[in-house]
Amino acid sequence: MPTIRTTFEKVVFKASKSVKCKSCGGQVKRQKTFSQTMNPFNKSHDGLPKMKNQINIELKDEAIKWKTKSEVCRFCKRKYM
Repeated sequence: MPTIRTTFEKVVFKASKSVKCKSCGGQVKRQKTFSQTMNPFNKSHDGLPKMKNQINIELKDEAIKWKTKSEVCRFCKRKYM
């Protein structure tokens, strides 16, 4: 039986932030990549597959939420683990 392989387009949004450590007050820099694929199973609230612009809006919203969260620097993280 032959296997059919389908590759879906990946939509990527990269974000970075620079915040103060919530423990020591030092500067913390972080980067994160947010992604989703455009496929028939990735549906919006109305049941239709999401379009690229809808996915971009969702990824930007995720990045905004992530940017507001505080971080702990690697030195403080090691100290308290």
